[in-house]
Amino acid sequence: TRPTEELVGLEDAVPLPAVTFQPKLRGAPPQIVVPQEAIDAGIEGSWTVKLDINAEGRVVRALMKSKAGYGIDQACVQAWKATRWRPARKNGQAVAVLNVPKKCTLKAIE
Repeated sequence: TRPTEELVGLEDAVPLPAVTFQPKLRGAPPQIVVPQEAIDAGIEGSWTVKLDINAEGRVVRALMKSKAGYGIDQACVQAWKATRWRPARKNGQAVAVLNVPKKCTLKAIE
């Protein structure tokens, strides 16, 4: 087997607790585009998205911890994959990091 293009940069990734400095989001948190299906169903809540961030600060993988359905999974993953980060550091070196937990929250509009 060979790594997929999506996972390039994670060969030497470390778990989040092993880093000296955690990755830091550049700019504001992403705006989630709420799927019409979720709006129609009146779905609201928070879900956890796990991010793998390479040593250049790019999200190379984003996975929902639990499925939400109604198109929410895809919307959350797409929004977080578009973010850019200051990379995690271990002993002064930028490193790739695995399983950075982030929230994806949808609130009903009154």
